[in-house]
Amino acid sequence: MKLVLIVFFRLLAIIEEIISMPVFVQYAVTAFQDCFTLITFIFYTNTISDKLLYLTYLLALQLQIFPICYYGTACAQSMEDLQQKIFASNWVEQDQVYRRLVTIVSQCSLKRTTAYAAGLIPIHLGTFVKTLKGAYSFYTFVNGVRKV
Repeated sequence: MKLVLIVFFRLLAIIEEIISMPVFVQYAVTAFQDCFTLITFIFYTNTISDKLLYLTYLLALQLQIFPICYYGTACAQSMEDLQQKIFASNWVEQDQVYRRLVTIVSQCSLKRTTAYAAGLIPIHLGTFVKTLKGAYSFYTFVNGVRKV
């Protein structure tokens, strides 16, 4: 059981090392593309077909980062569920070695399991929502500057 957690945390470190910078770049590019697509959609489209085109493009932009954020949240949630399931198991009536292993596993499962993009931004659904909010904030800034 302890070996499984050691392997899990090692895999998490390897995955985070591999995807950290690409996901960070993906977040940044998606936020800027969202903003400029919204600006184009609101200020420069005249026909219904243009509006439909930009709305479809905006949806496709969101589909680039949503799966990454969703599975990052699912991974973190599964580790939280593991802690609950360990506590709910029948560990009290087991032998001393098993109880010691359960204690070690439960302590290890309390560690952070959220992967981070560039070591700064969590790969989580909350980040997906913050990306959308950031794009809208940038849009309102550009809209305010445009009116001045």
